Amino acid sequence: CMWRPKTDLGYLPGQSTTAIFANAVINAQGFATINGLTVVIEGNFSRGADVLKVNGTVATVSSIFHPAYGVLRIDGIASVADYQYLLRSIQFYTSSTDTDSRTFTWAIGAGVHYSATTGHAYQFVGDKLPWNAAASACEDPVFTTSGYLATINTAAENDFIVTKVAGEGWLGGSDATTPDNWQWSVGPDRGTFFWKG
Repeated sequence: CMWRPKTDLGYLPGQSTTAIFANAVINAQGFATINGLTVVIEGNFSRGADVLKVNGTVATVSSIFHPAYGVLRIDGIASVADYQYLLRSIQFYTSSTDTDSRTFTWAIGAGVHYSATTGHAYQFVGDKLPWNAAASACEDPVFTTSGYLATINTAAENDFIVTKVAGEGWLGGSDATTPDNWQWSVGPDRGTFFWKG
């Protein structure tokens, strides 16, 4: 599979670090290596207090936690077994007094973010491409699944993209058919009007 949907974790302040994916299994049938993995604190994230860290090492892989976004990126080419080892070693700690459960998601692939709220995976591609080229690039499969430029249909989806994916790029909307009448021109929302102006 490309990702596991989520893990909810009840956590008490002052607890020692907790391995949040201790029993996770990466089933990437047909793939010998993986080029990245992203873990997101999606639900009840406490900015500046919640921390994710990788407690294992693989020589060809590096990791960085972005405390402002609650995103842990692991980058580098390694075997599926090595990535499973790293995923199982990820630990969570918080200095927050908030005892609400946190929701964690993970996704395989360089810069791929999965949202349990929307049920979609997102990937920011940093190449500065024109719209048509960006739309074509999104159709290239990531672990056998093709994508499309993002279409945003809810405030929750917009919030996830803005706070977790973190990048400026193209969306899948266009006014090419009727000037000033914007509609989604890619993906399952193709043809849906969303803005005038």
